[in-house]
Amino acid sequence: MVVATSVGFLRVLLVVDFYKPFIGGMERYVESLAHYLNARGHHVAVVTVRHGSAAEVESEADITVYRVEGLQAHLPVRYSGARQTPVPFPDPVLRRSLESVIATEQPDIIVTQGWMSYSVMAADRRGARLIMTLHDYGLVCARKVYLRRGTVCTGPSVLRCLQCAPGQFGWPKGVALALGLRAFRRLHRRVDQFVAVSGAVRDASAPGLVMPVRPIEVIPAFVDDDCSDLAAKIPRPEYLPQHDYLLFVGSLHPHKGVPQLLEAHARLRNRLPLVLLGVPGVSLPPLEDDVIVRTNVPHDEVLAALYHATVGVVPSQWAEPFSIVTVEAMACGCPVVASDIGGLRDLVNHGVTGLKVPVNDIGALSAAIDRLREDRELRDRMSVASRERSVTFTASQVGARLEELYRQVLARDRQP
Repeated sequence: MVVATSVGFLRVLLVVDFYKPFIGGMERYVESLAHYLNARGHHVAVVTVRHGSAAEVESEADITVYRVEGLQAHLPVRYSGARQTPVPFPDPVLRRSLESVIATEQPDIIVTQGWMSYSVMAADRRGARLIMTLHDYGLVCARKVYLRRGTVCTGPSVLRCLQCAPGQFGWPKGVALALGLRAFRRLHRRVDQFVAVSGAVRDASAPGLVMPVRPIEVIPAFVDDDCSDLAAKIPRPEYLPQHDYLLFVGSLHPHKGVPQLLEAHARLRNRLPLVLLGVPGVSLPPLEDDVIVRTNVPHDEVLAALYHATVGVVPSQWAEPFSIVTVEAMACGCPVVASDIGGLRDLVNHGVTGLKVPVNDIGALSAAIDRLREDRELRDRMSVASRERSVTFTASQVGARLEELYRQVLARDRQP
């Protein structure tokens, strides 16, 4: 089905492990991409794992969302209230469900992300080309964070992965995930093009590919073109401090650097309130009165919080694959202090749009926050520069690159 290359109209099926109402960078990326492609006149559908009582099929703004079940849903022991993460190897039940959706939608292009991709790789795609977008390190790391013993992993190996994965998942599941990733690398040959959201993800993922057809393309994630305008119109949430405050948005787990941020906050020369917007279920130490925590905050409130923040902080301990929050902060004119690691290196222009600090250097983190807090003129310059740089990561800019890639993949001769 390559008629789309001659008329410009594409039938695109987006596959993702989780979708609305789940909140996360990958979920927001797929939702934004679906609406961008739909607005451009392409036919778009989304397929994801079904949870709870969610409808099997529903439509939103001409985008059909299919929710399918995998083998996990039919096992005697099932998850309760948690995400049922697909496994990194073909799931026969999930594969059949995907083939049914493919038969219905007849896509030209399938864009997949996450571990659901392995069931897509094994499925009968009826001639559709397959693009896999790498949002994290799940292609080579069972834990997806590419961390080993608290530091960035030096590269996957059977022995290292078998020692590392059980620490997070327990022995049976950890061993199964690590061996599954290794055993089913051969399916990578069925992917027509890999795309990474940052150079860090590309470099870490490349060793895990088996005979890649072509080098991994780097195309970043993106925000809506009107992100800044929308943030300015949203009422200021009542839980925010009335004056200056420091803002963190993201998971409150240790790999995001929350413990280091709390310590750096305690060391500030000129104390200001710290606002943490995260997810529930994460244990935090006893907090000072000027630390505000809110969970499951709607996205529009996140944008409003970024728009009014004095300084945004991304103190990640892991090699952050991209950080859409950092781009949103730039679009809102919020200077960012970020760890000098992973995809954050691609985003923050040190001294221009924000400040980068060494990972786990609490003194440097505290000093950088103090510097921005105390220098209003510097913050104002960074605010202007941040808004200008954020244009590079908007839907109209990145979406055009993705559309061009889709057409290039469709126009290629099939690989043997």
